[in-house]
Amino acid sequence: GEFGGQVSLAGVWLDSQRAGSARVDTDLDGMPDGFEIRAGFNARDSQDGLADSDGDGRRNFEEFLAGTNPRAVDSVPLRLSVLTLPNGRLRLTWFAGPTIRLQRATDPSSSQWDDVADTLGKASLELDSTGATGFFRLARP
Repeated sequence: GEFGGQVSLAGVWLDSQRAGSARVDTDLDGMPDGFEIRAGFNARDSQDGLADSDGDGRRNFEEFLAGTNPRAVDSVPLRLSVLTLPNGRLRLTWFAGPTIRLQRATDPSSSQWDDVADTLGKASLELDSTGATGFFRLARP
């Protein structure tokens, strides 16, 4: 059948992104042995999936699922989402690592993007909908 994403089942990694592929996961930590070996982990130690080898706040297993490098703090994918709260305020949330900056501009094609104050190392920001005019992005240093 079809899998929505990636599923670890009985030590065999099933990857719906690569049809017909199954990869061995000897230690059952959710990371296939080949990935663990390439990343310098021990394919027989299930604890390395729970570790955060680069200190970016994401476990190695989560980095594998996200397709990022668990040994490089700056390899975190940049994802920004906006939610309208019941009180009319907007909540911007992101997970992008401790060195990523939230920026705002009046035009998305502008070369002038300004850092939003007090967001370095944070993961969310609430704004009044009237104060949220403009475009937002996440930027690496």
